[in-house]
Amino acid sequence: MEKAFTVVRCEDVEKE
Repeated sequence: MEKAFTVVRCEDVEKE
């Protein structure tokens, strides 16, 4: 769960 959340957050940061 934590790992998946980290991946989503990382992608969000790169998108911005």
